[in-house]
Amino acid sequence: MKRAWLLFLVGICLWSCDAFEDLPVGQEKTVWETLLEREDAALFVSVVERLTIVDTLQAFSPITVFVPSPESLALWANVALPEDADSVQLDAARNRILYHVVFNRRLLGAIEEETLPTLFEPNVISVTLQSGVRVLNEQAAVIEGNVDARNGIIHFIDGFLNPM
Repeated sequence: MKRAWLLFLVGICLWSCDAFEDLPVGQEKTVWETLLEREDAALFVSVVERLTIVDTLQAFSPITVFVPSPESLALWANVALPEDADSVQLDAARNRILYHVVFNRRLLGAIEEETLPTLFEPNVISVTLQSGVRVLNEQAAVIEGNVDARNGIIHFIDGFLNPM
């Protein structure tokens, strides 16, 4: 009986080490805390705060976040988030931001031509490779990738994603 428990514990250890082997070692900050420190994410941070989805980026794990450029995010926010937005508009805007968040931690080099499930289910992001650059939904290219955080990874893109 002791041997069975020992084998069970060893199996759990091997499985858990394998499942999280690419997570950053010693990373102390969450995706949210990392974004708070980035000037180029300031507008994204304010939109996330207004839509009350900070907890998603703070606690949900593991995730990959594609942060839109400030210019593309501002164009979208001016239309989708007027000052007098009602709950229906806010829910729609919340879903559009959650569309930029993908299940699991995806290092840029591991993202091939594929579809990625988003937190705005059942919508997915379609990834293609164009001259070595990852392009999402043929709308935005990754311009900076692999910003590590404790609960995921952040990639910065040059546009705003629309569900396909």
